[in-house]
Amino acid sequence: MEIDKKIIGRTLNCTENCACLTDADKIICEVESNVNNELLFVKCVSQCNNKYRDSFGFGHICNCPVRKEIYRKYEK
Repeated sequence: MEIDKKIIGRTLNCTENCACLTDADKIICEVESNVNNELLFVKCVSQCNNKYRDSFGFGHICNCPVRKEIYRKYEK
């Protein structure tokens, strides 16, 4: 997975040290829906301890710059 180092550098609040990109045992949160590839509604895995995740109604929004870039590039 090729993510621009500038985007990774903007991810300063990641408590997992971008483990979703480097650790095969870590699974990134699944995008359930999105708005303009900027507002990602996600279904998070139980071990997710992400400071970029915010509650929204009955779900969660992910504001992680790396997660957004993964979605934009790979629609995953």
